[in-house]
Amino acid sequence: MSNQHSVTKRRRRPKSGKRTDSTARTMAVIKQHSEAAKANESQRALAKSV
Repeated sequence: MSNQHSVTKRRRRPKSGKRTDSTARTMAVIKQHSEAAKANESQRALAKSV
């Protein structure tokens, strides 16, 4: 077998601390989209009632 399938394979090195965590930015974008969708929905409801 090749080296990559070794049973005694060492653990992977930790991820670099220089990497940016995009989770917060992603969640902000999702929140923005959901708020825009709610605003759009409320405008449609007002238009239907008039």
